[in-house]
Amino acid sequence: MTNFLKILAKSLIKNWVRSLGLEIVRSENAHFTLEGHLKNALSHYEIDCVIDVGANIGSYGRLLRRIGYAGWIISFEPIRSVFNQLQSDANEDPRWICYNCAIGESETFQELNVYGSSVFSSFLKVSTLSLSKWNALDNYQSELVQVKKLDNVIEEIVTLTKARNYFLKSDTQGYDLEVFRGATNCLPLVRILQSEICFIETYEGMKNPLDMMREYNHSGFLLSGFYPVNRDDSLGVIEADCIFVKSGGH
Repeated sequence: MTNFLKILAKSLIKNWVRSLGLEIVRSENAHFTLEGHLKNALSHYEIDCVIDVGANIGSYGRLLRRIGYAGWIISFEPIRSVFNQLQSDANEDPRWICYNCAIGESETFQELNVYGSSVFSSFLKVSTLSLSKWNALDNYQSELVQVKKLDNVIEEIVTLTKARNYFLKSDTQGYDLEVFRGATNCLPLVRILQSEICFIETYEGMKNPLDMMREYNHSGFLLSGFYPVNRDDSLGVIEADCIFVKSGGH
């Protein structure tokens, strides 16, 4: 087949696919969704250990396995009842290790606000906006949890996994910057960073989103992907999963 016929055939196929409301893209350019971007980033940076801070019942770990990631997953979840469910699933995966603690800027014990829907649990109290938007926040109870610095756990993780390229994912409902600040000595190992950043205050006393992004950037991480999690009635982004990659590439 001549080059002209190849080009014509590709054009006809693309036009037909578009008529179905679909689009053909090269796999290396499939960054339209969080899952697609993660799959490419994990491969590009040869990630062999994902540190999953704020694991809840393990949804993120299952997402990683679903997109083909086969390396180590180290999950941290402080709520005892939620941790038990997480551990039950992880027990079936030989490369998934769980710790029953929170990760933060210092070693301490701290009261965690545990809401009816545990994914909203936070060291911060929810804002008026959140109370008006999500019914699951009407009631909560406090649970005293252990907080560790990632810097004080990383040696154990490195010894256990023998991993070289790390991905630090943090989803802690307004506490991500404290996680990051407690991981200063780990950053040379971290190639990719994921942080859930709020652009409309969902918890009282949250860090400014621009300050968070500036601090990540000053530590050598460049914004690579931006994926809204939810929006308000005006379609403004409330919070988004933001992916940052180590400056300088692979």
